[in-house]
Amino acid sequence: MQKGASCPRCQHTFAVKFRDHRGISRQPLLLKCSHTFCESCLLKLARDGKKSITCPTCKDVTDLPQGETGVRHLPSHYYLSGYLICSQKALLEQELSRMTAAGMASVNRKTAVAEAKGRVCCECRLNRATCKCVKCDCVMCGLCFDKVHSLSNTLKQHQAARLADDDNCLFEDISPLCKLHGKPIEYFCDDDDTAICSRCVIMGDHKEHSITSMEEKNKMLLGDMEPALQFASQVVKKLNKADKILSQSVPSVKSETSAVIDSIRMHFQTLHAALQVREAELMGEVFTVYQDGVAPLIEMKSEMLNEKKKLDSSIKAAQRIMNNNNEMILNAKDIFDSLNRAKDLMCVLSSANQELETGIRFEGGDSMLESFKSYGSVQGEVPKRVMFHTLNDAPDEVLNDDTDTASVHSCSSMTSGTDVTSTADTGEDVIIEDEQDIIVEDEDGGKKSKYILKPVPGREKMSGHCENVVVTHIRSPCKFYVQRCALNAKLVKMSKAIKTWCTGLATEKDIPTDVNKGDFVLCQYSQDTEWYRARVLSVMTTTETSQKKVITKKHVEVLYFDFGNNEVVTMDKLKNMEARFMKHPEFLLECALHDIEPAEKGGVWGHEAANTMRTMIANKPMLMNVIREVGNVLQVDLHTPSVDSILDDRPISLRDSLVFLELARFVTSSERISKSGVPSSFCVQPIGDEAEYLSALMTEMATTYSNGTDLYTVFCPQVDMICVVQSMTDHMWYRARVIDLPGGKQVDVQYVDFGNIERVPYQRIKKILDAHVKLPPLAVQCELSDVEPADPDGSWLADGLEWWTDLTTFQSFQVKILEVQVDAVEVVLYRILDDLTDNLSVNYQLVANGYAKSTGVGSTVLGPSKKPPADSPKKAFTYRAYREDKQQASSDIAAAYMTSPVKGDNQGSKPQSRSSTPAITPNTSRPTIPLITPTRKPLNKNVNQNNVNINGAAGQASSSAASATTGKQADPESPAVQIEVVISAYESPANFHVQLAQAENLDGMMDLLQKQFRTSEPPQKNWKVNDFCAARRKKDNMWYRARISEMLEDKMKVYFVDFGFVEILTSADLRVLDIKMRTLSCCAIQCHLADIVSAGSSDPLQWSATACEFMAEEVKNKTLYIKKEGDLEDESRGLPIDLLVEESVAETALEPCRTSVHSLISSMKEKGLAIPCRRKKQESGDGSTSTVTLEKKADEPYVECEVLHYSRHPVSETPILTVIPTYVDFNGIIYCQCLDDETELMTMTDDIQTRYMESSPQRVRWQNGQACISYFKTDDLWYRARVVELNNDKVKVQYCDYGNSELQSVDLVRLPEARFVEKPLLCLECVLHGVIPASTDGSWPVTVLDHVHVMIVNHQCQIEIMKAEEDSSLEIRLKLPDGSDLGKTLIQMGAATKPDDLTTEYEISHKISEVIQKRYPYKQPCLAPVGEYFPVVVTHMELPNIVWFQHVPQECCDIDDKVVKRALQVNNDLAALVKMSAELAQAEAIGKSFIKVPARGQMCSAQFSFDDCWYRGLVIDRDEDTQSALVLFVDYGNVEYVYLDRLRVLTASARGLAGQGVRSYLHGVQPPGGASQIWCKNSMTVNLELLRDKQLVACIKSLEPLCVELYQKSSDDINTEQLELAYQQLIDSGLAQIDPSLAEESELFDLAVTASLKQAELDADVVIEEDTELKEDERVTE
Repeated sequence: MQKGASCPRCQHTFAVKFRDHRGISRQPLLLKCSHTFCESCLLKLARDGKKSITCPTCKDVTDLPQGETGVRHLPSHYYLSGYLICSQKALLEQELSRMTAAGMASVNRKTAVAEAKGRVCCECRLNRATCKCVKCDCVMCGLCFDKVHSLSNTLKQHQAARLADDDNCLFEDISPLCKLHGKPIEYFCDDDDTAICSRCVIMGDHKEHSITSMEEKNKMLLGDMEPALQFASQVVKKLNKADKILSQSVPSVKSETSAVIDSIRMHFQTLHAALQVREAELMGEVFTVYQDGVAPLIEMKSEMLNEKKKLDSSIKAAQRIMNNNNEMILNAKDIFDSLNRAKDLMCVLSSANQELETGIRFEGGDSMLESFKSYGSVQGEVPKRVMFHTLNDAPDEVLNDDTDTASVHSCSSMTSGTDVTSTADTGEDVIIEDEQDIIVEDEDGGKKSKYILKPVPGREKMSGHCENVVVTHIRSPCKFYVQRCALNAKLVKMSKAIKTWCTGLATEKDIPTDVNKGDFVLCQYSQDTEWYRARVLSVMTTTETSQKKVITKKHVEVLYFDFGNNEVVTMDKLKNMEARFMKHPEFLLECALHDIEPAEKGGVWGHEAANTMRTMIANKPMLMNVIREVGNVLQVDLHTPSVDSILDDRPISLRDSLVFLELARFVTSSERISKSGVPSSFCVQPIGDEAEYLSALMTEMATTYSNGTDLYTVFCPQVDMICVVQSMTDHMWYRARVIDLPGGKQVDVQYVDFGNIERVPYQRIKKILDAHVKLPPLAVQCELSDVEPADPDGSWLADGLEWWTDLTTFQSFQVKILEVQVDAVEVVLYRILDDLTDNLSVNYQLVANGYAKSTGVGSTVLGPSKKPPADSPKKAFTYRAYREDKQQASSDIAAAYMTSPVKGDNQGSKPQSRSSTPAITPNTSRPTIPLITPTRKPLNKNVNQNNVNINGAAGQASSSAASATTGKQADPESPAVQIEVVISAYESPANFHVQLAQAENLDGMMDLLQKQFRTSEPPQKNWKVNDFCAARRKKDNMWYRARISEMLEDKMKVYFVDFGFVEILTSADLRVLDIKMRTLSCCAIQCHLADIVSAGSSDPLQWSATACEFMAEEVKNKTLYIKKEGDLEDESRGLPIDLLVEESVAETALEPCRTSVHSLISSMKEKGLAIPCRRKKQESGDGSTSTVTLEKKADEPYVECEVLHYSRHPVSETPILTVIPTYVDFNGIIYCQCLDDETELMTMTDDIQTRYMESSPQRVRWQNGQACISYFKTDDLWYRARVVELNNDKVKVQYCDYGNSELQSVDLVRLPEARFVEKPLLCLECVLHGVIPASTDGSWPVTVLDHVHVMIVNHQCQIEIMKAEEDSSLEIRLKLPDGSDLGKTLIQMGAATKPDDLTTEYEISHKISEVIQKRYPYKQPCLAPVGEYFPVVVTHMELPNIVWFQHVPQECCDIDDKVVKRALQVNNDLAALVKMSAELAQAEAIGKSFIKVPARGQMCSAQFSFDDCWYRGLVIDRDEDTQSALVLFVDYGNVEYVYLDRLRVLTASARGLAGQGVRSYLHGVQPPGGASQIWCKNSMTVNLELLRDKQLVACIKSLEPLCVELYQKSSDDINTEQLELAYQQLIDSGLAQIDPSLAEESELFDLAVTASLKQAELDADVVIEEDTELKEDERVTE
């Protein structure tokens, strides 16, 4: 079908119907230049041009006085519209002519095909005949033969013979009859050279001729038959090739002809359009002439009516005077004059002179009509492409060109209606192609077909190819098979055809009698009894003896090569392969997961790995990414599909999942570097509506995630992933964030609504749904203001931490926020006691108790405001406190057993406010740069694994809090936090075990153990010490979880980890514990009563029988609470605690019944059964694992030594070096290590460790710049350093081979040996050449330094030395790993600039002006009228006189409706911008990517480099070489070069909002010396400092171009008398001037506007009064 005419701009086909569901019309409309476009494109062009449309083809302008609505009034292209209607009508008639009765088309088609092949079934007359009944003498299809011959027993005896190819081929020339006598041909007349019958020999014209029998004649011709046969075969091949060439030539000629026809049609469409435009112009001229002639008449009539009205009023007034002589109100003189003026009024019309008037007429010419009769011509003819030759006359070059001969036999003919296959048709819709079988002889001399399987196309095996697949069979993670989802339809169609053939049409002859290895067959799979393609792998022969007979059977092992599995079948399960089923290559791809191997080195894959992989796949389509091909096996990575209802559902890699589950490991290993946390931090949670919403949300999450489904399972958690976690303590579901992956299938998570950290098994982590992330995280990171630890070494004392824990945990407070920092909020805490707020702050109480020192007013008695917090409720907020940091966690129960979690760097995950969007300058705060470890390879730590038995219990104890304190009278010594426990195993006060009373999972776990091991058999396993197992206790014959603690001769001592008792068992009582049971936390905590020993004994382990019996009776059937009394000292003794015993106090006459809690230790002391003992005080340290001895005597003499200095790294003669940057300091100095020095550096580092690891402190008088060797706490190693600052007993050192600095104790600094000083520094100090910061103070912002740090540190880069001077840093140019220049990158980002040069700013400003003036696709924001004042904030400065500003939320309190409406619009737009930011955040995941760099003026969403957030943008320029675009962020005004992978197509919803950034000129501001001068860098810096981060007042002075004046206000109200120019200081300093011609314009303009408004009000009042008087006069007259 011919393609319809389309719009040249959008390429959509024109349409004349109504608008579609999106409201888009494709109606062809004409411009003034006669070019045609669709209505949709013209509407877009009208939005850009406002009052006109510029033709995209010829750039001619068509005016639109009515704006965008005027597009609908443009003329429609009549000729093109009529052509479209006619085409649609012809198409409809064509489709109607093809319609037939239901079912007739398919029947006729099948019948026609069957009849054309000469094999029509005699019964159904539809299908092709495949067999022949010898007795019935008819041919039938297989279905009809079974149907007809199953009707009677006699017919069942008929046999079906397979129909050979010659049975239905009727060749009249092979067995003809005599044309004269109708007898068979039997003789040949040699004289006449013709075949005759026997009657012709006797009585015909051939009597007495030389006659030969046909047998003899055939024998004579046999010798000549073979060459003729070969020649004819070659002719047939050439005819097939000619058929293909002709079939290809016809479409080619047809396409060329269609192209000529299309060009004629387009040409005449253009002529029609030009004629229609000319027609419209002429009619417009007629209308203009008409208006010119009619306008005077209309004006004459208007004047006449006006005079008539005045004359009528005068007549009425005169009549009133005539009727009433006493009328004194009216002025009779004026009325009399008005009546006299009637004499001069023209009131009579007469006919004008018609002789000189010719009227309006049209003059056309006949010449054009005559020229159209011969307009245009068709030249040329269809070239003769081919010509026929006989085989003998054909040219040699044609005969030798047989390149397509082979392909003719392997492809179906292109001629329609021709089928070259000879295989049987099944009646299914399977495309059957011509296959060339290889005929070979078997052992019996018979012939059978061998098939060649087509190879898999190479595109599916290309590196980087990615598509959806289905895993069909898994042998191991390194050998499995997949099918492409794109080929599923072909596989289903082929399987359907195979099933039809094997179950209905195949006969016993199709069952093979013998097969060989490599043969292709059809095989019936035993599991589903379906038939599939298969390949024979091996043939096995077995013999069986039955009734003294030897029976030989053949079994065949086949491979289902479309699925990958194999099995052994008998011969009756096979059928011969049909050629048509081999047209497709195998649907299977053999794959292996890339770069992984079994977890055990040198091991093999186990069943668990394959089963886990099968569980993760779960018969779902997977996303396969081809990495490479090795030995015809694809090295791939598979990713699980994402769930639509989960916004943060990340595609999980199967490789990563298997490695995380410790079932595999990467061949190329990697190490993770964890960052240490910040001490003295805690979290608070607001109490109010948020807490109630969180409670409802947790209930909903419990319902969602407790159903046991695997849909939300996370097999491979990732750091910073948000998720839902089931707590190990209360088994409730909480929102959390993954902060670390410690290994062992464990995950460290932080609960975002509470702040605490817990280590959980990965099975407890689930994906979080979108509905569960609406509520922001409620945990707020805080630190107490104006306090620091009282200990000089900066650590908190244990007593202080205990007091803090008891006071704050899970209590309610009011919080006064003093300062908001980057990573925490400085606060003052006030306790809430009985709904009243304590006047004394916690900060003050911490200082008053001696646990901390005051550093400011925040820790004074009444806090900073000198008033109780209750007096200022507006600044106080109620929160509930939670612990988070490591030191505070140590005061929790059994926290000593927990591995301290590593706090992740979560700054990047904090929500960004609107102020953190792209701005003129980054944040000026200077947080500490993350410390860079001097060694690039971190040191592995040995983690003690002996505490596995109590990790879980400690974790439960650390986060459980009993709420049972209500109604109890607590002992003064009892803690604020009480955790209820039960004693599970008791030996003495020095050794007993407790369980949490709320251990809900214990009963369920015990039930599972009994079910699993009640009838189990002992395993064949060699048990070892510390092996976990399931053990049967002899006392109750129950199964428990246990750990082998000691190996005896033939028995084992077993420790029951959930209860604490110990027994000696044999291996028959042990079972292997599965992995699920091993991951559950242990429930028993080993404890001892702290700080007491038995009376009369000094051994804390020996207790008297009386003391043991007293404790047993004291705790029997009592409610017990645990109180921690210290940290873990001896692991064999357990945790030092005190037990708090709860007892009921009977009711008395004066007091009701109550409960009391007392200390068990105190009771034993009172009874004289125990005496106190003093624990050894632990030595305080900094937590370092170093073996350095820190003790030194104060009177030790100073070491006399020579002050040594390191020499600088020699400057290389080669200006270009390959380096690895190690550090970037606050001054922008980049420290780099040469790649060639790496071996020397590592060798020297090892020597330093050997020398100083066991060294002792030295007392040295250190000097600035002195060389030293310093200890680095982070990795526990020693490095070369220099002293840079002295501070009492500490020195600040710089690790001179790396660049970073640290404040260090003098005890950890050593004098260097001469051999370490003689070597020059192995680090280069570099600065960027020709680049300075873009900040106002000339310093590098921390955000820029952090960004540079991420880009270059520990990455291989290349530097070029531009300038090298003695005693100064090298000036370099640095190329990033991707080849880009760092300096240029920083300039493009706006973070840096060239020294005192605004060339780049001018160039960018010029590009912005060009694009905005030509095409600005965003809507304009709502602006106030000229002269009105409104609040704004400056978001970017393009040049000193060009700024971008943004509205701020406005109050709608004005009485003017227009002002209120405008304020509402501004507020709604700003709210929409904030809401849209969340949508743009998903641009990277769900947005459409650009195929190439977008053109100038195109809308997009771009990722800003500073905060990695997505914003709306406009492409200003493009760079094809770097595949980047210069993007203007339209809501803020700043620009940046953005790479193609960080650009996305802007969504339709984001395009509707107007651009919130407004570009304007500062009214009259010029460079010093006039507008012809250029701005200097200093003007830019000073003006930026004056305007940034301030709410200003703007006043628009002109619209074309937009010019404003910016004022700073001294109060909240906008009082024009108190306003002053915000940039007045810039003018006063001589860095700018006001245009002299506009110096007084502002004041004059304001006066003019005020005067015009007052005059308008007065005029309005006068008009109203006149109307009122006139109406009164008319009422009196009536």
